[in-house]
Amino acid sequence: VCVCLLCTVTDHKSHPVVPLKEEYEVKTALLGKTVTDVPQKIQERKQKIKEIKDTVELSNKDADREIAHGGQVFTALIGCVEKGRDEFNQTVKEKLKSTVKRAEDLIKELEQEIEDLTNRSSEVVFSV
Repeated sequence: VCVCLLCTVTDHKSHPVVPLKEEYEVKTALLGKTVTDVPQKIQERKQKIKEIKDTVELSNKDADREIAHGGQVFTALIGCVEKGRDEFNQTVKEKLKSTVKRAEDLIKELEQEIEDLTNRSSEVVFSV
């Protein structure tokens, strides 16, 4: 609080008293410090903004790199799964082919036995 020297004579004796010139000099010095501090604070905030933008840019590049890497991993995984599916399908088809072949051989054998039995039966009937 700035007060003049006459206040010391009146009712304001308990208040701190400072000469106006002295208070002016103090306030002017504080104002000068504020004036010099403001550009520095502005510069610091601009620097902080730049750092944040740089961090966001790096984050974007990191995300793009991770997405690309993840895509490669999933492509490789899909390739492995497809290869496994193809091998499985091939194994099942080979088992089926083997089963069909055994069935055909067995059918031929049984048909041959039927033919042999039919021939023997005919021979038995004619010999009687």
